Amino acid sequence: MVVPTQRRRENPIRPESLPQLIQLGRSRVVLRLLEPADRDGLLRFGRSQSVDDLMFLRRDITNPEEIDVWIEETVSGRLTTVIAGCGEDVLGYVTLDKSPLRWMRHVAEIRILVGREARSSGLGSRLLDLAFDAAVTAGMRKLTARMPLEQTGARRAFERLGFEQEATLPGHVLDSAGERHDLVVMGFDIEHRLRPQCELCGGRVLHTLSYAGRTLCQDCFEMETAEVGTGD
Repeated sequence: MVVPTQRRRENPIRPESLPQLIQLGRSRVVLRLLEPADRDGLLRFGRSQSVDDLMFLRRDITNPEEIDVWIEETVSGRLTTVIAGCGEDVLGYVTLDKSPLRWMRHVAEIRILVGREARSSGLGSRLLDLAFDAAVTAGMRKLTARMPLEQTGARRAFERLGFEQEATLPGHVLDSAGERHDLVVMGFDIEHRLRPQCELCGGRVLHTLSYAGRTLCQDCFEMETAEVGTGD
């Protein structure tokens, strides 16, 4: 049986298309820009994360005052933050932070956190794609990501998307116990590295999936496999 699908979009993941509804398992998740009404949801999300996940974040997302500053910076346009929401719950977020320095105005940093219950669902990849498109739309030429050396899972995730390790800064991070850690700086040069293109919709994304001999984006992959169906 063929499952009816909506008309394919020219580019399935673009920041101007938000809000965007996606299906993750049995849950319907909305990807949208952060807004003031998300304050309580972000606090619940932050306070539900493990100590290890919170330890090396740029800001304390369990602190209401820091959440308020984050929202203010996003609403003012200094930051671009996309959250993944399911009802009143926040499942994860990605932030694109453009450098305020004039001589680094072509560089933006990506920061991402997905709750443990939503990991390995493809949500992180969707959020990173949106951040990438937002960076391209904003005229950024280079993306960076920073993390402690011990966060090998995060490093592997960015490496799969094409980021490369550019530097290691010894003892650059101080944890809550006062212990020092090395900081890894990863980069992706937008100007010199072309993103892969979906052979079905023509959209360019950070990562693709292979199906029936074609290179597809996440949305087209899901639509194609849905059309095949499982049968009885």
